Amino acid sequence: SSPNAAAAPGGVLFVTSGLLELVETESELVSVLGHEIGHVELSHCMDMVRFQLLAQKIEARPLGEIADLSVGILLRPSFSKTQEGDADLYGYQMLIRENYNPFGMANAFDKLASLNPDEMEESNPLKEYFRSHPYSRLRAERFRAEARSSEVERYYIGKKNLQERLSRYET
Repeated sequence: SSPNAAAAPGGVLFVTSGLLELVETESELVSVLGHEIGHVELSHCMDMVRFQLLAQKIEARPLGEIADLSVGILLRPSFSKTQEGDADLYGYQMLIRENYNPFGMANAFDKLASLNPDEMEESNPLKEYFRSHPYSRLRAERFRAEARSSEVERYYIGKKNLQERLSRYET
């Protein structure tokens, strides 16, 4: 029920019902999905697998042990802040390329920030260092500035379609 989305090796994306309840427009959902697709397309998922395999040096381990390793990787995805930033940019570029509301990503990050009280207080560099993701509030500010400078004249929001679970291509 908590809002979340994740990318797994092989291009599998997971989206929780909590995230679907949190976002209000297709553009917000597309920005989150674009971010996760970015992790896949930019090979962040496979980098994590390669690193884990090298760390384990699995050589001729039993199949069950390799399966346990794979499940562990899937359940513990953690990307670097650089990878998170790259995936954010990928998702934003997807919004622009598909003519969605360029403010969709900032709006999604605002909603995520509002769920975490730490997000609303002054940024603490030490706390941020130990976080898996940059502060959502700061990410929202970055992409709000990007959206203001975008040259998109007409865009699609998709509020009603999201409520009715229809894509813009179906309508």
